[in-house]
Amino acid sequence: MASCGESQICSFGVLIDGVDGKAQVLRRMNLADKLEFRDYAVPVRDHLPFDLDGSRLHVAHDGDGEVYWEAFDAMRRKAVSHGVHTILTGFGGDEMLALRLAERDAPPPLPALPGWLGPRVRRGLNELETNVAPSSAVAVPTLMAAARHPNYLRAGLWPVAPLAQPDMLQLGESLPVPLRNNKDLFRQRLARAGFGPAVTHPERPESFGPSMALALARHAPRLVAGMLKESILVDLGYVNPYGLAEVLDLADRGQPLPPLLYDTLAVELGLRSMTVSERTGTKL
Repeated sequence: MASCGESQICSFGVLIDGVDGKAQVLRRMNLADKLEFRDYAVPVRDHLPFDLDGSRLHVAHDGDGEVYWEAFDAMRRKAVSHGVHTILTGFGGDEMLALRLAERDAPPPLPALPGWLGPRVRRGLNELETNVAPSSAVAVPTLMAAARHPNYLRAGLWPVAPLAQPDMLQLGESLPVPLRNNKDLFRQRLARAGFGPAVTHPERPESFGPSMALALARHAPRLVAGMLKESILVDLGYVNPYGLAEVLDLADRGQPLPPLLYDTLAVELGLRSMTVSERTGTKL
C-alpha cells in the first residue's frame, strides 16, 4: 500500500506493556520511517479488558469475540478521527503460513483444567470431537477473526483482510516447509525491503501476557465477586462457585490470577449483555 503512493497511508496499532512494548515501539518507528507513513498507536494499559468505561459493558456482544476489544475500539476511534474509512488487517497471516499437523513438533500438553469449571463443562469435554463439522475452505481461526469485523463496521471502518484471500491461502499451502516455518516468507520479504534483524527477527515475540495479568488483577475481583452473588454460568452448572471463591481468595492475597479466568468472565459478560435491556442503562 505504501508503494502505491495514491494516498497518504497511516498505520494504527495497540501497544503492549513492558520491555517487549518498548521494542515494539522501535519496530513501528522503523517501519513508519522507511515506508514514509504515519503511525498511531494506543497503549493497551489505558484500555484494558473489562474497563468500566469499555464497550463490552454497554452493548450486547459475543463473549467469544475480540479479547482486547476496549483497546482496539480506542484504536478504531483514532483511525476514524484521522479520516480513515478503509483499514487493512492482518487476519489470516498466521494461517497462511501455518504448518500442517504432520509437519509440526509434538504439541505442548494441555493446561490443567481450572478448578472453577462446573460439572456440565467437564462432561462436555468428552464430546469435543463428536459430530464435528467438516473442515472449511478457510482456516477456522481466520473465520473466527472475521467475527471482529462488526466492531470495525460499527466504528465506520471497512475492514479488508488481504492475507485471508483464497489465492493467498493457496499460495501458502503450496510453499515448502522452510518458507512457512516461523513465517520465514514474511521475514524474507521484510529483509529484502531493507529492514534489519530488530524488525525481521526480534529477540522476543510480542505478548499481551503482562496486559492480561494487569487486567485480571484490576477488574477480575469485582467481576468474580459479582458472579458469586448472581451468575448465569453458575446457575446452569458450567461454573463451580467454590472454585471461583478460591480464585477470589488468590486475588485477596495478591497472587496472580490464571489467564484462563478471562474466558469465563468474558462468556459470563457476553451472556448477560444479551439479557439486559440497553434502555435500562445497567452496567454489567
